[in-house]
Order: sequence, then C-alpha cells, then structure tokens
Amino acid sequence: MATLLASLRNAASLYTFGSPRVGDSDFLATLQGVDNHRFVDCKDIVTHLPKGVGYVHPGKPYYIDVSRKMTFDPSHFFMLEDGLHADLEYVEKYLRPGNVLLRGLADHAPINYVWPLAADRSQLPSSLQATTGGG
Repeated sequence: MATLLASLRNAASLYTFGSPRVGDSDFLATLQGVDNHRFVDCKDIVTHLPKGVGYVHPGKPYYIDVSRKMTFDPSHFFMLEDGLHADLEYVEKYLRPGNVLLRGLADHAPINYVWPLAADRSQLPSSLQATTGGG
C-alpha cells in the first residue's frame, strides 16, 4: 500500500518492511526520485511475491540475515546461502507443534523487522535514525 501511495502522491521517501512486488518496470518509473528504503527479513516469503509476470521491487534491499544483522544490497549468492542456513536453523530450533510451519511465513512477522532495526540503529538510513528516538 505504501508503494502504491508513494507513486500517486509524489512522496519524498518510501520505507517498506516485508513488501511484495507491486508493479512492473513501467510502474517503477512513477517512483523516480523517491528516496526508497526497502527492508527484507531473511526468508520472508511475501517479499518474493507475486512470482513471474514482470513484477519487480523498487530500490535495493536492506537485508536482515539469519543472525539478525542488516546488510545493504547483499549479493544474490549471500542471500541464498543465508536462506539455507536460516531454513536449517528453523528446523532445528523452532519447528514444533504450534509454531508456524515455514520459516518464510514466520519471517514476515513485524517483530522480526523491529528487533534487528532497534538493536543496531547505526545501520539504518540517517533519515530513519532521526525518527526512532534514543538508543
């Protein structure tokens, strides 16, 4: 919703957390000049949707890895390797009756974005550091 609104309102900045792909390259042109900050939590399945049909993400990701550290625009290989470690860790530590069956669904929970961002504000864009208060 935030991305769609930013395309209609000439937003100065756009911050998304676990956002799906919302448009094709023509749509992305409507976001030209918007200061974009896209946060992706490790295996968050929503960030990979929808599949196909030319949908793309605006901007480069701030990627939250399995150790809860944030990296700006890591390589595709890094994210694949990290995702494998995350899947294995999830099976070993968290896959129990009553828990979410897939890591990709669990990683979409808002708290999984809040914790790493609150833990290391130095990695945040300066515009977001100013709005998160003291440490």
